Amino acid sequence: GGDEALTGYYEHFIFDLVEKYNSKKFITSEKNFKTHVLSKLNNPHLIKYKNYILNPDKRDHLYPEINNFINCLDLKNYKPTKEKILSKSILRNRMLNFLFYQGVRFNLSEIDLNSMRYSIENRAPLLDHNFLELCYQIPNKLLIKNGHTKYILRQAMKGLTPQKILNSRNKHSLNVPLSKLYNLRSKSFYNYLFEDNILGDSKIFNIEKIKNILNQEKIGNEVEKFIFRLINIKEFLKLYG
Repeated sequence: GGDEALTGYYEHFIFDLVEKYNSKKFITSEKNFKTHVLSKLNNPHLIKYKNYILNPDKRDHLYPEINNFINCLDLKNYKPTKEKILSKSILRNRMLNFLFYQGVRFNLSEIDLNSMRYSIENRAPLLDHNFLELCYQIPNKLLIKNGHTKYILRQAMKGLTPQKILNSRNKHSLNVPLSKLYNLRSKSFYNYLFEDNILGDSKIFNIEKIKNILNQEKIGNEVEKFIFRLINIKEFLKLYG
């Protein structure tokens, strides 16, 4: 909840720039962004950050490979979800949509299922409604400053947290390093995914298009996440299909 309440994602820098575009603060903020953040971005859409300034409604960075993956599904009626208007602030609106309708909502469900499976009481203290209500009263200028997200939190934790951590601008993801667990190019993995035809029999997937993705010259992070989901779906169908 900390990233959603106090800014913590690279996209937040972009929408902060969008908000400041016609103000005197833009030049300084863009300079800090280019100096401290731009080189750390892996998402090809966010790297072209000026496209969002020209079109603040762009959201293609949320799932960069979405068109490839949609083609792997036999969907008759696919409509991308539209962001709801919850705040006049572009940055806050983005944060609120992620909090209520996107990542957090689904992550909490998964965390709850995983923890309760082993009788563990899991809590997300930063999602306490009193804390969130307080955070959304904090001025935006105290959220992103000097190339840092969560600026006010970093200031509050001085003397309690090592300065090296407070100064860090790196965002460490928690994605499964699939290519370190499996040899995605190996015949054994290929056979595991397709030989029993569980995915094909489900009538959900276009197997040939999935194979085309696996045979790409480069398997990037987004493709790895897609394959990880395929593995989970296959195992689920094996048990309950």
